[in-house]
Amino acid sequence: MAIAAGVLGCGGPSDEDPQLRQPLLVLDVSRLWPLLEAAETLSGTPLARESALFREALAGCTLAGFALSSAPGGDDFPKPACLDDAPGEIADRIAFAETRRGDADGLLLWPLGETGRLELVLAKTPDGDLEVDGFLRPDGGDGLDLLVPSTDAPASPVLRASKAFVYARLRPAGGLRLARLLPEGGQADRMFALKGRLLEGALLRGTLELAFLPPMGEIDLPLPIGALHHRGAGPIETALDEALDQLESTWPIRRTPRRFTLADGSLRDGACFEDLPLLPGLAPCWVVTPEALVVAWREAALTAALGPPDVASAPRPSLGSHALTVDLARIARDDRRRVGADPKAPHAGDLFSSLTVDLAPEADGVRLRARLERTTR
Repeated sequence: MAIAAGVLGCGGPSDEDPQLRQPLLVLDVSRLWPLLEAAETLSGTPLARESALFREALAGCTLAGFALSSAPGGDDFPKPACLDDAPGEIADRIAFAETRRGDADGLLLWPLGETGRLELVLAKTPDGDLEVDGFLRPDGGDGLDLLVPSTDAPASPVLRASKAFVYARLRPAGGLRLARLLPEGGQADRMFALKGRLLEGALLRGTLELAFLPPMGEIDLPLPIGALHHRGAGPIETALDEALDQLESTWPIRRTPRRFTLADGSLRDGACFEDLPLLPGLAPCWVVTPEALVVAWREAALTAALGPPDVASAPRPSLGSHALTVDLARIARDDRRRVGADPKAPHAGDLFSSLTVDLAPEADGVRLRARLERTTR
C-alpha cells in the first residue's frame, strides 16, 4: 500500500493527469482469489453467486477489470473482464493504472460530475482483512462535500455507539448546511418545513451523528437516529417549535409531549408524532439535549441511544475523529435471533466482522481509509 498511498490525491484539478477521471478498474486476480473463495462459502447469497461467476470468468487471468471512456449511466456497475490481452490504448491506460496501484491488489478510478473524482487502492492483509486507501474530490453540489472533514475535531459523541449496527460521526469542512440538500418545493421541503431557521448554520456547531439501532418491539427494521450538535439549546428549541408549528398548520398531525431520561439521569422534555402513516414503523420522536437536537425513527431508539446505559453494556468503541463503523457480526447475530430465522443462514458477518472508515482532510478533497476485518473462526 505504501507506493500507491504516496500518489493518491496528488495535484489539483488544473494540473492532474486527465486519465484519473476516466473509469478504470485493475485487479490482481491471484491475490484476490482467496477472498473470492471465501465469499463462495456464503452459500445462497448474492455475494457467493457473483464470486463464483467472477472466478469462472477469470480463471487463468492475471489482471481483471475494465477501462471505459466515460462513466456509464444508471446504477449498473461494469462487470470486470480479463485484461491480459488488452489492445493499444487500453493497454496504455492499464500501464498508467499499474503505476498508481504499486504493490496493492487493486485500483479503481471513477469520475464524479464535471470535476470530481474517486480513487481507491485495495489490498488484502496477511490476516485476510481488506484495506482500502483512497482519495475523494467532490464535484460540488452533489452532497459528497459533507464527507470532506473539517480540520477541527467533531464534538464528543451524544449517541451511544456501542448500541448501534451502524454509527457515523463527522464535522464537514464547509459546515452542515443541510437545508440546501432539500430541493425547493420538494416533498420534504413542503412537509417538514425544514428550510427555516432550524437548519441554519448559525444554530449548529457542525457535528453530525447518525446511527442505525437493532430492531425493537414489533417493528422488524433497524431504527435510524441522528444528532445535530447545536450552539445553544434555547435558540434551537425556538427554531424547532417554529418548524413544528408550521408543519402542524399544514398537515393534520399533532405532537405528543414526552420526557426522556439522559445517560446522566437528567430529564429533558421532547415529543413524538405517534400517528404518521408514511413509512413502516415511522413514529418520529425528538428531544433537545444540552449538546444536540436528537431525532429518531421511534421512541425506543431515543431511549436506547441516550438513556442510562445497561449494566452489561459494551464499552464505546474507539473511533477516529471522523468515522463510520458497521458491526457486521452483530447484524448477523441479530438476524439469527429473530423468530423463525434460520440459525445457519449465511451472512456477510461470517466473512467480515466489521467495517471501519476514517476520513481526513487533504488538499482539494478527503483521504479515505477503510478496513473490512476478517471474522475469526
